[in-house]
Amino acid sequence: MGTDPTPGWYRKALCKGQTELFYTDEPGRPSSVRLAVPLAVCAACPVKEDCLTDALARREPYGIWGGTTPRQRSRMLGVDLSTIRDLSSETWRRYGRKADG
Repeated sequence: MGTDPTPGWYRKALCKGQTELFYTDEPGRPSSVRLAVPLAVCAACPVKEDCLTDALARREPYGIWGGTTPRQRSRMLGVDLSTIRDLSSETWRRYGRKADG
């Protein structure tokens, strides 16, 4: 039997079980209205920093992580995360959500 790949911090995350809020199927950049709820959840989350650190380490190109959008993480890393497409299986494996929709 395999080990659980989900990081320990995720068990304390306020977003746990609400992945649909943190990913959008909307084309283009999500509206500020669409982002308001997930960003509010992140703002109150006790593991926000761990979440962001994990997303940056994985160069996560999808969703809201640690209170940041993919565009914000791209700027932090100095790379264009929108060109990365091979991490969807990693997101699915670790968090139970297909990153590409």
